[in-house]
Amino acid sequence: MKALIKYQILSFFYSLQWIAPLALYVCWLFSQYYYQGMPIQDHFSISSLFLFPFIVWVSMKLGSQETESEKLILLSYSPRKTAFFIGKIIVLWFIGAGFMVFSIAVPFILGGFSEPLSLHHILTFLYRHLAFIGFGIWIGGLFSITRLAGKKYSWLAAALFTSSAIVGEKLFEVLPWYLKGLAFVLPPVSAVEEGVQESWRVLLYIMMSHLLLFVLFQKKERSGE
Repeated sequence: MKALIKYQILSFFYSLQWIAPLALYVCWLFSQYYYQGMPIQDHFSISSLFLFPFIVWVSMKLGSQETESEKLILLSYSPRKTAFFIGKIIVLWFIGAGFMVFSIAVPFILGGFSEPLSLHHILTFLYRHLAFIGFGIWIGGLFSITRLAGKKYSWLAAALFTSSAIVGEKLFEVLPWYLKGLAFVLPPVSAVEEGVQESWRVLLYIMMSHLLLFVLFQKKERSGE
């Protein structure tokens, strides 16, 4: 398992497919924190929300990194097929943690905080960013690891799903009553914005979405797609 995770990390690193999303995210962070005086909570709220589509981007790249022949070779060396999936998820959380480091390091470099950083601020930072990393892995994995929308429409489906999640509340208001149930399938972005009082809902969604990813991956492998 460790060898598989190490291989996936090194393979993704040497593929250089992480450079574009990371570079754009860091550039955005520098532009965001260039304007000093904004409260820390507002900074963290914006940086975590913008992290969301970048994690979807990385998840799409990592999820579809191997060709079918490479994947078959990796699966043959894995103790079980689920190890391949679990390895992908672990690597994605690891990459997400790397993005978080930049999220907290850039404002320190620029001196962008207008107030002292407290324990409450740090916990808020961790909660918001980890939540959006979980959401991003779910959407990226759904349309890459499981190939739910097929190769042709996977990026379009991921973009629509991500955009719909960000505007979830407004979408819920305009949808006809018989389609409102679709809004509950989307990541609860508004629950993250409401604070830790809705953390149970966020945690439950991340756990259930990752479990569903696992089930869909197994179904895909059994069908031999």
